[in-house]
Amino acid sequence: MKRCLLAVTVIAMFSVSAFAAFTPLKLSVWGKKIALPPVGDVYGVELGLASYSPVLKGIQYNILFSKSDNMIGLQTAFVTRSRKFIGLQMGISNLTNHDGDFSGMQIGAVNRAKFFRGLQIGVIFNKVAEEMNGVQIGLINSATVFRGLQIGLINTARDAKGVQLGLINIMRNSYVPVMVILNVKFEI
Repeated sequence: MKRCLLAVTVIAMFSVSAFAAFTPLKLSVWGKKIALPPVGDVYGVELGLASYSPVLKGIQYNILFSKSDNMIGLQTAFVTRSRKFIGLQMGISNLTNHDGDFSGMQIGAVNRAKFFRGLQIGVIFNKVAEEMNGVQIGLINSATVFRGLQIGLINTARDAKGVQLGLINIMRNSYVPVMVILNVKFEI
């Protein structure tokens, strides 16, 4: 009886969401090609091997690849990718597109974003192509415009206000552009 009720609930959920522009549950095997239901936006949970949803508000949990254009919530997979993101991104490689905006936390071996507000924890490398406001912790941290704290073996920023702690610290706009252990720049 319980299995029958569960089956009817799942079928009803997918059939109702087939007429709507979103679904509360999506199961994906490979991106948009093999997904149930084959609807775009997810307001809930997406599970699978590799998946893509244009808009996802909730949890995107995949083994290989998670991709969303506009995401609010938790995204996790071996490789995660988004264009605009608010929340927590966890994977071996976390990417936000070159035109993307990220607010929240990235945890992985390699993290990359264009505009970033929050915390990046990268085992190997953290890279922000444009503006970083927050904290970067990793072996190598890099940001074009940096406001906050960098902790790593090598820290680099072109335009910085904040603190760098590491073996090699480079702030190109600082009074002393290259420092060992600590580099600080604040404007009064």
